[in-house]
Amino acid sequence: MSHNLGKAKGLKKLKFLYPAFKSLSEGPFFFPIASALLLFLAFPQPSLSFVGFVALVPLFFSIHGAKNREHVPSPPLPPSPSKKGWRGTFRQGYLFGLVFSAGLLFWVAHTTMAGTIALVLFLALYPAVFFVLAEYVGRRSKLPFPLIAALLWTSLEYVRTWGLFGFPWQNLGHILGGHPTLIQSAAYASVLGISFWIVLINGMVFEAFRSSGRKRSGWIGLIALLLIVPYVHGRIVLSRARGTAEREMGRWGDGERSPSPPHPLTPSEEERGTGIRIALVQGNIDQKIKWNSKFLSHSFQTYDRLTQSLREPAPERSDSLIADSAEAKLDLIVWPETAAPVYLLKRPAYRDWVAGLARSMDTPILTGANDYEWINKDKVHIFNSAILFDPEQGPVQKSDKMHLVAFSERVPLLDLFPALDRLCAKLGQGDLSPANFTPGKKRVLFELPKGRFSVLICFEAIFPDEVRRFVNDGAQFLVNITNDGWFGRYSAPHQHAQIVVFRAVENRIWIARCANTGFSFFVDPWGRVTRSTKIYEEGVLVGEVALRTEETFYSRHGDVFATACLICTIVMLGWAAFFPKRNRNPEKCHRKAAKFAEKDEEETG
Repeated sequence: MSHNLGKAKGLKKLKFLYPAFKSLSEGPFFFPIASALLLFLAFPQPSLSFVGFVALVPLFFSIHGAKNREHVPSPPLPPSPSKKGWRGTFRQGYLFGLVFSAGLLFWVAHTTMAGTIALVLFLALYPAVFFVLAEYVGRRSKLPFPLIAALLWTSLEYVRTWGLFGFPWQNLGHILGGHPTLIQSAAYASVLGISFWIVLINGMVFEAFRSSGRKRSGWIGLIALLLIVPYVHGRIVLSRARGTAEREMGRWGDGERSPSPPHPLTPSEEERGTGIRIALVQGNIDQKIKWNSKFLSHSFQTYDRLTQSLREPAPERSDSLIADSAEAKLDLIVWPETAAPVYLLKRPAYRDWVAGLARSMDTPILTGANDYEWINKDKVHIFNSAILFDPEQGPVQKSDKMHLVAFSERVPLLDLFPALDRLCAKLGQGDLSPANFTPGKKRVLFELPKGRFSVLICFEAIFPDEVRRFVNDGAQFLVNITNDGWFGRYSAPHQHAQIVVFRAVENRIWIARCANTGFSFFVDPWGRVTRSTKIYEEGVLVGEVALRTEETFYSRHGDVFATACLICTIVMLGWAAFFPKRNRNPEKCHRKAAKFAEKDEEETG
């Protein structure tokens, strides 16, 4: 009894907070901030994926101006515009974008503070545009709001993949990268189709909240249908997939548990012997010493030692990162992005070191390294490259990274505005200032005796259409090399790894991913991780990938779905501008609102 009284007194003391909370929640920025925080929680980490299905609901209430209207359990009134016009609406959307982008991408500051600020300020424009257009079309069109929202959101995500400033890292569909059953439709519509589906469900949840009676039941029924159909489709696809087991991919953990299943998925029996046997070498070189010339030999010695360990029989421990290394000859050894922290092809001693190791292992070695070319006596082009060393011929092929990270690896439009270089130098010094690499000019298809592959260097793996082009060039499997050690033990390695899963599903292709600090893993054509390292530890991971045999709708036709969404969005905006719906009779609207208000009072009273 005394405990309950104490609790009641404690609650009374907190009553003074209620007016402040009520005032805050009725303000113009509460719902956008709440929505941004919810959406942030859906991404890794903490990977509360299913929060994403409701995360946009507060934003939709803000768009509809629900806080500016009298409480009505059903929506007899059309959505009212912001009292401050489009500028006020834009500010709300921009705030949402700032909070969400800063929360999701704060780790970019580990490489460039100036670039982080520019990136967040730029990316926040997309939600702001969405907010303004969704409010405008919703007010002037008779189309159901969930469809309006899904078309606009998907179109803007598609536009965000274009050009120098393309950055589709934040695509909403990525939250489901850890749930292969739910993303099999990406083989038709890419990750953008998954985003469309999630936003559509968010819109329907919003409509269910502001509806009542049969209308609410109808929305709930549609939500259930939209959740069940993709799940059943995914189960059917995975049940037909080749492999020895089917499972939902576990979340990547920071050394707490391995995402590898007890019975790893492997190529089927008929594929054994014809697949490519690959070793992924995870050096776990600390960024503080990686680019320090005093520790240059340490990096090479680490990768040499780990590579040489592949000669030894695999330990009997089931949790070992060295798996089946002595059972069959390797076809390829992969080191991560910039594993050789020098201009490797221009440094004979280190170049010969890697070539000699490939010769002694009798296995090609693929490594990341920087390279450069003099254009003239005053200008040099620096590349982020992947180099293949043949056991007999040494370095035989090189691929330069084509899509560089804006404001981090390259300052956009620097040739047109040289002053940007000086500005960035002032805003950041040393590791905090943006680098200035040159993008590669052509896609390269690497050749092995058993098959062909292309290399996705770090950031390139987040662009669906670019990866599709690599596959259509003839790649039979893909290798992704990356160095996520730049970004610390935060969410970046988890987010990046989850994105790569979609490239496998979209093209029905095996991907071997090698990262300096993790996660290194193999992912099958259905998005299931077969083996994985833990994060921030040394290791060698061996697995076998099958050559690609299936062509998907997305591989063949590209972003047809996203283009259709963009066309529909343009038509929808034009229709809203030139053929707006008629305003309802104000008196009739008020009578209807009063009727619903009375009904609500009777039900609650």
